[in-house]
Amino acid sequence: HGFGGAFTDAAGYVYSLMGEKDRADFMRTYFDPGEMGYTWGRTSIDSCDFSLEPYEAAPDGRMECFSMERPLRYILPMLEAIRARRPDVALMLSPWSPPAGMKTNGKRRGGGEGLPERYQDWAEYICRYICEFRERGFAVRYLSVQNEPHAAQTWDSCLFTAEQERDFLVGA
Repeated sequence: HGFGGAFTDAAGYVYSLMGEKDRADFMRTYFDPGEMGYTWGRTSIDSCDFSLEPYEAAPDGRMECFSMERPLRYILPMLEAIRARRPDVALMLSPWSPPAGMKTNGKRRGGGEGLPERYQDWAEYICRYICEFRERGFAVRYLSVQNEPHAAQTWDSCLFTAEQERDFLVGA
């Protein structure tokens, strides 16, 4: 299907600090067909372990507060530059954690599980993220239900068994 890498908040931050020559070298090295030739990349839904700080687009999943302000700071400007260089780059979106209010531990970090009664809200949240990226012209082609579903981390994480992922996908 292609070759790519992770387009994270940290990568976007470093990209924002680069001068024009370094940005041009970065784009050429990673995206030109004669070089590494990336054709797709993965980025997170909300913050992840490669974010400068934890964040969520809608605090506690309150959709009326949904804002792409934080991803607009570093990730989306880098993605826009990538798209300008390589318009056919496809994206995969992956969540590290639902918003804190949708989890059993009430936190984005430290594992916890998704609350089954909030699965529909979580599905709508994910769909909103996809729509936000697509409205900005990005080709979202892939989605994972959960990054590292068996790892309770000190950063954003959520535990999902295979059965819970199935129930989320079927029920939401």
